[in-house]
Amino acid sequence: MAICKVIGLEDRRLSRRAVDVESFDDSLKQLVDDLIDTMRVSPGCVGLAANQIGDGRRVFVIDVANARRVKTYSGLIVAVNPTLVELDGLAELREGCMSVPDFTGAVPRYQSLTMTAFDANGSEFEVVTDGFEAQAIQHECDHLLGFTFLDRIAAPSKMFSRKRYL
Repeated sequence: MAICKVIGLEDRRLSRRAVDVESFDDSLKQLVDDLIDTMRVSPGCVGLAANQIGDGRRVFVIDVANARRVKTYSGLIVAVNPTLVELDGLAELREGCMSVPDFTGAVPRYQSLTMTAFDANGSEFEVVTDGFEAQAIQHECDHLLGFTFLDRIAAPSKMFSRKRYL
């Protein structure tokens, strides 16, 4: 079990675009295990992208089982080289981030989506989801592009001090 430090905005690695995974090897499986372990011990955390722990590969994990606003639940999702292929129903939603612990923000997100990705063994899969799980997937995909939710906020009035800390 490896619990990793989640990096914040001051770390430039968070704003770098992640690179495609080309080798589905033991190093990738270790990264996935580290992401899952770190996510599970972090209160309120429902997802974590590799660059949030300083790794530049296009990988994230999500598990929204314990979130309050879950509409659809696909189980633990390990997404390697994810691609959002269909998006529908744009709405403004509130979200926070482990890398931005002091703030939340109202962010435009699609309410339903289809994503294709590979698992840690290199098998391709598809997720069709909506609600909070779709929001979490978009949030983690943004990380892999080098963005945080702060980059998606339309105006300063859409950013809020976090009332409850993780």
